[in-house]
Amino acid sequence: MDRFKPLILIFALLFTNSVFAEDSTEGATGSRIVGYGEDDHSTSSLEQMLEQPFVAAKVETCLPESKADPKVVDSDVIECLWTNEDLGLTKKEKEKVYEMLAVDKDDGEQYNSNLGNFKTEKSSAAKKLETYLGKKLEEALSKDAVDGGLKATSDHIVFYRLYRSQLGQNLIRQISSYCIYADEEGKFPSSPNEGNLNSNKEKNLENLGKLTDEQDKSLAFGGFSKCIQNIGLSCQTGTATLGLVSVPDGMDVISSCELNRMMTSIKKSIEKTSDLIDGFKEINDGSRIEFRNANMTEVKVPELTNMGSKELVADSGYEEENRAIAESLKENCVGKTNAEKDENCKNFLTTKEENDAILNESDFRNRALASKVEHDIEESKYDLDTIKKVYKEQGLSDEEFEKLQEQAENQKNSDADCDTAEQCLANNIKARYENERDAINKALKAKLESTQYDPDNPDSAADKLDSLATKYEEASQNLAEIYQYANIVSAFIDVENEDTGEKMKNTAALSAELESNYFSASTNNGREDNTVDVRDLSELSQFSSDAGSDDTSDVNLSNTMVNDIQWGTGEKESANE
Repeated sequence: MDRFKPLILIFALLFTNSVFAEDSTEGATGSRIVGYGEDDHSTSSLEQMLEQPFVAAKVETCLPESKADPKVVDSDVIECLWTNEDLGLTKKEKEKVYEMLAVDKDDGEQYNSNLGNFKTEKSSAAKKLETYLGKKLEEALSKDAVDGGLKATSDHIVFYRLYRSQLGQNLIRQISSYCIYADEEGKFPSSPNEGNLNSNKEKNLENLGKLTDEQDKSLAFGGFSKCIQNIGLSCQTGTATLGLVSVPDGMDVISSCELNRMMTSIKKSIEKTSDLIDGFKEINDGSRIEFRNANMTEVKVPELTNMGSKELVADSGYEEENRAIAESLKENCVGKTNAEKDENCKNFLTTKEENDAILNESDFRNRALASKVEHDIEESKYDLDTIKKVYKEQGLSDEEFEKLQEQAENQKNSDADCDTAEQCLANNIKARYENERDAINKALKAKLESTQYDPDNPDSAADKLDSLATKYEEASQNLAEIYQYANIVSAFIDVENEDTGEKMKNTAALSAELESNYFSASTNNGREDNTVDVRDLSELSQFSSDAGSDDTSDVNLSNTMVNDIQWGTGEKESANE
């Protein structure tokens, strides 16, 4: 068992990071962004650039005359550096910055999109869930395996299959956390606000346990299947009704462009993990890999990567710990003058100075990335090979890029501002990068402000902590709702069986939800307050055992399906509406 312990820890971290996007920090009970999480020992990219004389000189020209401290660089100055042709960086100077900021040199990528890597403290509730998941995995893995133990190659394949399956589950959950706010046509309000988005969410949750007129799927799946087809296009065009382009203040919801960036990152990780699995299979002579528990019963990957909403939120202790955090904040911090000085309160808070450093670092990197895409394409005079390289780093195959070329041929000389297919392709990818940059910046700013207090206002910290207490009170039910929605709608997507290659419906998550429903009548009756809405899912039980469904094999979204969601490169019936 000892050899599996590092893998158990990594798997548990992957699961909880997908839910909370947090890194563990000892001693913290709150959840706040505290830095840019790449190399703790390294100087930030922005600080490194400001030390360069040619950058420092342009900073001075971009600073307004009223600026008191020339060392304080804000978002306006960063925007000036990258976009102001008269005052900002020249083409040659930008090229120097691109070279200094180069990422992923080992694999040759130049347009890396994984630049939202922030260091965030993990709440004690998230840690509680992480511990639960680690114990669950440890109990499932065998101490001794058949024929004296698993070979080294088998150990690696088991882990990588677990890792890939969890990545795929994370992808579905992130998409679900977005589409749960779409209407029954998969569209979003032209002017989204907390009221109309939550109304859509409640309707989708009500429809989970209902069946379509054909009795062949959950009624909630229709809106989901239409929603996913518009994610990429809404980010590219900025069309509000096609997707959630702008998130209302105070709502912890992902935008279409944030989701698009995240999908690219997860998709590429899945692809690299699949390559590793294939490599180890060759070493292992292609023989079938299994792993067993202490009773010598074969353990299936979906048994470890899927769980119902009740197990996730209630059984794990996550709900109980969230309640304890909220109670502690109310008792020790809310209504207290200068609450930021209290040991029970300060780890939940950040200052504007701290937040600005993080926001400016992110803004600088992402503006550099968007600028490099535009620079390289324009410098190549819209060379098709250069454009193709940018698209390929988005995880597209040659065949999928050819489909985009065909779409661009139809797009040129129409309403689009492009006369050639190359110009259309260039405009589309530049718009994606720029819109992703803007969305990530806005989302990060909102997250940072949710924990920011004003040191000059003695009541500011207490007011902020009051809002955070409410957030922790609502966190458990919100998470359960998203997980239940994801577990159910994902069961009606036709996906490819990893072992056989045939199309099937992945009902493993649905089976897990039917066994452990946070919103069941029996679960609700066991609560002290008895206030959670009851959701009957009994009509869905037939689908977990139908022909063409599979709740035991490792089946998930393929890269082809993800690229279709992002770029519209596949057949429209792939969503199985």
